[in-house]
Amino acid sequence: MSKDKVKWLLIGLALGIIGGGIGTAAGNKWFPGVTRFEKIEAREIVIRNDAGKRVVKLFASGNDGILAMENAAVGLPAVMLAASSGGGGGLIIHNAAGKPVVSLATSYNNDGLLNITNAAGTLVATLP
Repeated sequence: MSKDKVKWLLIGLALGIIGGGIGTAAGNKWFPGVTRFEKIEAREIVIRNDAGKRVVKLFASGNDGILAMENAAVGLPAVMLAASSGGGGGLIIHNAAGKPVVSLATSYNNDGLLNITNAAGTLVATLP
């Protein structure tokens, strides 16, 4: 192989490596103020809005995992998603006063359960 062919082969290889690196970097964009992690372990994670009010809380309660989204205006829960240690789960929707009005969950015998309550907390409908 001639020296010119080897030279152009090496230049092509170098440009391919550089181009591949640029392509990879462009596909994995990093923005100012953004930190990426492979893994985060914590007992509680809190997300606050610009005013410093808590809007999301992810935490463990005993052996259960809970994701709570809160109404920052009044500081009360709006929606809660829970995974119980018994293998079940639930979704609870609260009214503006922070009282649960709809819950969708697994019952003690692992069936689905839907409960609807009024603002006073009185059960008005249930579907087992």
